[in-house]
Amino acid sequence: MAVIDKNLLLKAKKLLVMSPFALGDFLYIKTFLEAVKQQYPQLQIDIWLDDDRNDKQAWRLARSRIMQQWIEAEAAFGNMWGCCDSVVQQQRQIAQAAQQNYDIVVTLPQSRGKRYLSIARQIAPDALLIAGPCQSFMARKFGFWFYRKANAQFSPDITLLPQEHHITDRYYQWAHGIFGIELSGCALLPCLRPSIQHLTAAKQWLQQHFTAQTGPLIF
Repeated sequence: MAVIDKNLLLKAKKLLVMSPFALGDFLYIKTFLEAVKQQYPQLQIDIWLDDDRNDKQAWRLARSRIMQQWIEAEAAFGNMWGCCDSVVQQQRQIAQAAQQNYDIVVTLPQSRGKRYLSIARQIAPDALLIAGPCQSFMARKFGFWFYRKANAQFSPDITLLPQEHHITDRYYQWAHGIFGIELSGCALLPCLRPSIQHLTAAKQWLQQHFTAQTGPLIF
């Protein structure tokens, strides 16, 4: 039985997923979030990327901007909140997100879990808040206190998976356990959808550099 009741998902208007996704993480997870959107088309799915560091590290902010551009290009998602470079910017972003009046918030932090739950409650004090697994010592040692702001908690059990399972099996376990999504086979595989602009540029580059190509091209 899924953590979130199907009747609530049918009634809900807005869902916020909070996680400091890296590029690879999002490639895998978006397959299952798209499945949620397909099953519940009325549900607006927003993404919170901010990792709560609030510093000006160029690589971190650049990665966030790339992620933001990617998410904006995906039809399944609505608003997106990127990494902040200061507490002031973060508070401004929290206030903006709070105006969305989310029905459901799901956190997938891995680390900084307690802080994520605190931010989630600032954004949506009355939402159904589902806490994903956190690997910190505090979460393992003081679970009840650590997750007290959440309505429910979900931790995938990888021992239930085959020994030689793929990473997509782990993400599916998460999506199935929280949202009740049912997928199998090729439907679990990630998919990239480059824009026409980038596909055209790539084809032109290939034609310019591989004019005498006769065999298959491997990227």
